[in-house]
Amino acid sequence: MNIALALLFCAALVEAAARLPLQKPLHDYLAVSRRAVATLRSRRISEHWKERILPAYARRMLRASVGVGLLLALILAIAAGLIILLNAVSGSFGAFVLSPFGAVLCAGVSMVFWMARARLAHE
Repeated sequence: MNIALALLFCAALVEAAARLPLQKPLHDYLAVSRRAVATLRSRRISEHWKERILPAYARRMLRASVGVGLLLALILAIAAGLIILLNAVSGSFGAFVLSPFGAVLCAGVSMVFWMARARLAHE
């Protein structure tokens, strides 16, 4: 029973994570960090202008980092809610999912589900 619930848990969590807009804050963070590194390496930009622009880049990177952190916290909250909900169905589900076997099973099932979902989306 717990294994079947774990499959349902993994599928629901992967679907929830896939629908969250994680890509935009990650893309923003990488784009700003590339610009910051390019600014630092450039010999054509004076130190004065580097000192003025780098704090703005840092603020943008902080905003993107906080966005990613909030989305990851939301995924954890969804996982906790699902564990509580499924624990009402099977009293030992929470202990099963948090056990080493359950964690490895959920990680493996989630990876397989994610890859299958990505493959079906491209067809």
